[in-house]
Amino acid sequence: MKPAPRPIATRRIDLCADDVGLLPGSADTIVALAAAGLVSIASCIVNAAAWPAEAAALVAARKSLRQFGLGLHFN
Repeated sequence: MKPAPRPIATRRIDLCADDVGLLPGSADTIVALAAAGLVSIASCIVNAAAWPAEAAALVAARKSLRQFGLGLHFN
């Protein structure tokens, strides 16, 4: 009798979009990527000029994206 096949190990890889807030409109792109399941984390530059507007977009999106993490740069 042959032994039962071993299950294939699965791993989760988190992809992080870096420097959100550095340029206007970057959050919209990151949100679209997250909604498509292509990015799972974003790191944000909180002292960049575009940050206040980008933050609002990320907060709104985070409510609808179940597994989307945010990290902050304190430069």
